[in-house]
Amino acid sequence: MNVMSHSIEDRAGHTEHKEFRIVGPPGCGKSTTIRHWASRAVDRYGSDRVMVTSFSRAAAQEIASRGLAVNRDMVGTLHSMALRSIGRPTIAETKIAEWNETHRAYQMTGAAPDVNAGARQSEGKTAGDKLMEQAQRFRKLMVPIERWPDHVRAFEVRWRAWKQEHEYIDFTGMLEVALAEIPRAPGNPSVMFVDEAQDLGVLELALVRSWMQKTEFGVLVFDTDQTIFAFTGASPEALLAEEIPPENVRVLSQSYRIPRKVHEFAVKWIEQSSFRYPSAYNPREEEGELDRIASTYRNPTALVADAAKQDGTSMILAACAYMLSPTIKALRARGIPFHNPGQTKNGGWNPMRGVTKLLAFLAPDPKLATKDKPNRLWTYGEVAAWATLLRASGVFKRGGKAQVGRTRDEVKGTDRAGQAMTVAEISDIIEPDALAEITEALTNGTATAWFAAHALPQHIKRLRYYDAIARRVGVEALTQEPRVTVGTLHSSKGTEADTVYIYPDLSQSGMQEWRGSPTQRDTVRRLYYVGATRARHRLVLARSATPMTIKW
Repeated sequence: MNVMSHSIEDRAGHTEHKEFRIVGPPGCGKSTTIRHWASRAVDRYGSDRVMVTSFSRAAAQEIASRGLAVNRDMVGTLHSMALRSIGRPTIAETKIAEWNETHRAYQMTGAAPDVNAGARQSEGKTAGDKLMEQAQRFRKLMVPIERWPDHVRAFEVRWRAWKQEHEYIDFTGMLEVALAEIPRAPGNPSVMFVDEAQDLGVLELALVRSWMQKTEFGVLVFDTDQTIFAFTGASPEALLAEEIPPENVRVLSQSYRIPRKVHEFAVKWIEQSSFRYPSAYNPREEEGELDRIASTYRNPTALVADAAKQDGTSMILAACAYMLSPTIKALRARGIPFHNPGQTKNGGWNPMRGVTKLLAFLAPDPKLATKDKPNRLWTYGEVAAWATLLRASGVFKRGGKAQVGRTRDEVKGTDRAGQAMTVAEISDIIEPDALAEITEALTNGTATAWFAAHALPQHIKRLRYYDAIARRVGVEALTQEPRVTVGTLHSSKGTEADTVYIYPDLSQSGMQEWRGSPTQRDTVRRLYYVGATRARHRLVLARSATPMTIKW
């Protein structure tokens, strides 16, 4: 039994210090450790008396999805727990259209801030959006309103009055009410595990610690070197302000991800921070690689070519989403599949999610035949799927596409959707010349090109990209998970890849932070530290495209 688990078992309920900590640098198994300890807690207290909460919904769900026997109602973000604790009030952010009707000077888009797009991205934001974000940050830092800038305070006064008039509550208000009025976490847990604690603001930490006082014990899991959401109120100083006995702290010191050369670079980089939580951190045995490449985010040709040659997985990172546009364009032009599985709502980062209907068309392709799915004719469901992407002229007989639509409605949700169509049925809806062309294309490997050439205009660009992939590496690649990930440094946390490429450029606001106070500079330094420590084998540093850049 390790020291920390021994401390929990022996000390829980017998000490005034209910807070325990797991400190885990990148790749040291924080999630695995949480699952292990949470499972022990379930054995002792029961599945409905253990809470697992996190800064992000994805992190909480990822922990719970790996066989953890915690009641699903006891897993979620801190916001979701606060909402549950105070009932089901009307959320102000869902009523932005009403706000805009009477507050023209402070109109907002109503879009939730995308913390993964890059710090303080301003594209598409109104003046009201920016004031709202500033006000929310001050509230999460628990800064008295008297100390706010005048223009932010003026906005907040109107926002509060409007909420009170309509009896609405906003997202930050859920935390404030829970802290002031709800002494116990929902479900009355005996144990709380708080993952990604370094990303919690002062208000969130206050709520966690308040609820923790009504439990047997609580565990904060964090790495202050990975505090990258300072612009939303995260504060490592607040996290560490509470003094606890040394025996209540467990440091996970062995990385199972980072090789020696990447580790040496990353540690030297982060050690320049002005505020750190000192802890042991060891690399794994592999030597690894640290390279530089003659590419910038504006001209990523060499970098994309290098990524195309890699046998393993690759990740291409930048400080802001707009800096990835030239890279995405180059990846598409070369027919390289890419994605960002942690940000599936971003269609620009996940172009492969639309390939399903093309794959339905390619079902008879011999290269895609398997033991469980031998070469065959299309099913009713497959024809109904791919037909929606094609123009009628030159492909379908008169009324043929309409017939496909009627058949789709008839077979939807029935066993018939999975039944193969007969040759006669297919011949009834497709022009003879088109059917002959399709048959030949499926035989000689040009089916993706044929499909793109006959697609409706709105689908052509995407289908040409799929055709480029099929021509470069084979049609089988359309069925496989992409080996290249693109994303911002913020979106990379919790991920890893064999090779990681990083552009060093900053946005204008990022450069202001880099040139600002030590605390501001630390925020930028931590962001690039997170990116660098995603690499399992090789870290590749690109060149700067502008003077607004960090210096490695």
